Amino acid sequence: CRWLLDTFGKEVLASGSGVLDVAGGKGEISHKLAEAGIPSTVIDPRDCRKGRDRGITHVLQAFDNSLWNDPNFEHLLQNCSCVVGMHPDQATEPIVDFAIAMNKPFAVIPCCVFPKQSIFRTNQQSSDQDLVVTYEDFISYVQSKHPELKRHCLEFKGRNVVIFRT
Repeated sequence: CRWLLDTFGKEVLASGSGVLDVAGGKGEISHKLAEAGIPSTVIDPRDCRKGRDRGITHVLQAFDNSLWNDPNFEHLLQNCSCVVGMHPDQATEPIVDFAIAMNKPFAVIPCCVFPKQSIFRTNQQSSDQDLVVTYEDFISYVQSKHPELKRHCLEFKGRNVVIFRT
């Protein structure tokens, strides 16, 4: 959460309808943002709250075209300040694609590649356009989606590479 504040700034993150915390599970990121006075909404089809609502709004849906085209969520999506996904599994690409299409700031920490689910991904930076099968391939593939995307390594163990645009 500190990196989000340092990178995007509180004023940006708190603007509009606030941060979309995609695949946010229990809402840990959203809870930290709320402590900093930043509104956010968890969007995750799994209800992981188990009584830990803590005043955070949860949308129990996948972050995909059906949500993006649902008029009930139009205001939330169009007015969000930033889209974040910390180890969002299959929501990684939808986060990036949505943020690029809507010209929104975003930060995503990819974790899983799921090469069999996305057999049409190819590494555009490779001379022979190899299939994306490794974590590093996936990081490069995601970053190649737009020339303004940046990469940063966060200071924790494990999958810690964040792809973002301010």
